[in-house]
Amino acid sequence: MRLRRPDLVPLGCFLLLSGLVSADPPAVPASTNQAPAALNIPATNLPPSAVPDTDPVKAIIDAHTCTQVERSPDKLWVALTRDYERPTRGAIWENGETQSCLEIRQLNDAGDGFDPSFVYWEEPSLDIIEITWSPDSRFLVVLCTGSSGHQPWAHPAFVLDIQDYKLHGMDPFGTVVSSHIKFTDAGELQLRSGEPSSPQPFQVDLAKHIGDLPVVLQLHEQR
Repeated sequence: MRLRRPDLVPLGCFLLLSGLVSADPPAVPASTNQAPAALNIPATNLPPSAVPDTDPVKAIIDAHTCTQVERSPDKLWVALTRDYERPTRGAIWENGETQSCLEIRQLNDAGDGFDPSFVYWEEPSLDIIEITWSPDSRFLVVLCTGSSGHQPWAHPAFVLDIQDYKLHGMDPFGTVVSSHIKFTDAGELQLRSGEPSSPQPFQVDLAKHIGDLPVVLQLHEQR
């Protein structure tokens, strides 16, 4: 996969919530679930007559039953989520329960298909409810909910840095309770954390502060 943004600002450091960011956050456990095969997305566009007034890339992905599709503002990347049925494990999961997964793909030079490599993530204890690109197309923010149903107001949030495929957690800010991802006009990520009865808003400039957010997982390209 060819990165095309050499001009991006390098990872920064800042003093944030002194005493909290230095704490060792709980790592997201590595998935033991067997992931589904990658989408067999064709490298060519659908005939224009078949999808009038439709984004061709989105049309291709919609044909593969994706639940969310987000194209980066610079039009170079596509993030998508989809659900697949979990394998039955005795009494742990019921038949028909689903697991959500995330794929990040880079558009080809023609802009009508994808490079063969991709980045993949899924975590059995979490379901992905929303994904949003940062305005500079460097970060993908992923908002989740616990698949067990405990603490339904808690929405674990993660930030994927597309420069190095590191998945960062938002643990220094406490329990995220936002149900939607928002960026300010200045391009800062804005979420809420704390108790559901009295959530406190916070915002962070990811380009400057990503180095202070704990890395919970290093993702790798797959084919």
